Amino acid sequence: MSEVELSPDGLTYGFSITTSGGEDATAAVDAAYGACTAEHLNTIESEYLSGLELTGAERESAYAEFVECLEAADVDTVVVGDDEGTITSKISAVEKTGLNVDEAWLCQQKYIFPIFGG
Repeated sequence: MSEVELSPDGLTYGFSITTSGGEDATAAVDAAYGACTAEHLNTIESEYLSGLELTGAERESAYAEFVECLEAADVDTVVVGDDEGTITSKISAVEKTGLNVDEAWLCQQKYIFPIFGG
């Protein structure tokens, strides 16, 4: 297992797992990871993410920053008030035109939890 690292969104952490020993070893690691996730991580992650959610003026300010971030990443169709699914659809629509929207996805990762919660 790799070191735990802060993700590019600046809010979440991640790590990677590598195995040697073929498909059986990979399946065993996947099963153990799934069991641990179900027993521990899902609850911890849910509580952590819900604690990041902003309300009131802070949320409005963050939403405006999010829209600006997306505009700078060539996704200029998102407006304050769009729901999470609409935003994802709008980013995907721009991506389908062939534009690189990697920066837009990073904006989404950074703002989605504070604006919409977990």
